[in-house]
Amino acid sequence: MALRAAEAAAGVFVRFPPGWQNVLVPMTPRGATALGTTLYTASRRGPLLAQRALWAVARAGGARLLPGPREHWNTPVEDPAWTRLWEAWSDLLGGVGGLAVYERPQRSRTGLLLALWNPGASLVVRLRHGPSGIAAEQRVASSACELGAVTFRVPRVLGQGTEDGWDWVASEAMASRPHRPVLKITSGLLAEVAATVERGLERPAVTPSHWRPAHGDLTPWNLRRAAHTTWLIDWEDAGWAPPNADAVYFEACAQTLGVRPAGPARTGTGEARNYSTPTMSRNYWREKISARASGDADAGLQARLLDALAMPEQG
Repeated sequence: MALRAAEAAAGVFVRFPPGWQNVLVPMTPRGATALGTTLYTASRRGPLLAQRALWAVARAGGARLLPGPREHWNTPVEDPAWTRLWEAWSDLLGGVGGLAVYERPQRSRTGLLLALWNPGASLVVRLRHGPSGIAAEQRVASSACELGAVTFRVPRVLGQGTEDGWDWVASEAMASRPHRPVLKITSGLLAEVAATVERGLERPAVTPSHWRPAHGDLTPWNLRRAAHTTWLIDWEDAGWAPPNADAVYFEACAQTLGVRPAGPARTGTGEARNYSTPTMSRNYWREKISARASGDADAGLQARLLDALAMPEQG
């Protein structure tokens, strides 16, 4: 049964996962409940195992068996804009039977990630208010398809639009079950990321001449393995960065997970940590990480990332 906009926003949800509770999993229907549990991109072994177990529980018994507080969700989008958005998404999916919500407001932007479900299909909608990188993300996704990248796949864009200051892009869902992180990157993947960004985005005039195209948020929680495919998601920060910035950041993120992945040698990466211009010297990643913060839940992760990025260069 297709949901109307008001019904979707007024439903009862479970806060998931334990500890973070930034995903709102719908109580019904069961398929939407299971899909909602996959929005959390677990990357450590313990949380991964727990997520798989809770996904199986949700598929078998529904949300009533999931731990976490029950509550209603108040959409930040006001009517009638929410109704018009819902109608556009329903047209793409052929009717929406369930909604799950990933809440992670950041200092640099406000938005949501929504998972929309019906018995035959599902899609993911990234919704941002105010300045956002959604348009850039759509161009990069198209660029990846045109280039035919072989080391990763970008979810196919199914639709996009703007409504009352809210930008949105709808993409295919990676999988209907929990996915795992990729903990090793290769020089081939980095080269294809750079080629994808260079083809999809214009180089800003003020960019230092030696900076290179980069994903901008290359992490194990954005590089996922699902359905026998490696997926690279969340391209909103794609652009130009100091050489090797993606490799430096990926390794730092992997270190926060207790993993030291094999990959390209970490050489010539000093500027990716700290860089200088004729008028200033600053830490490239400190500013990025601070802008991405989303409250107390991120404080520990922030601290570990900054420690890893401050480590002296090896090799």
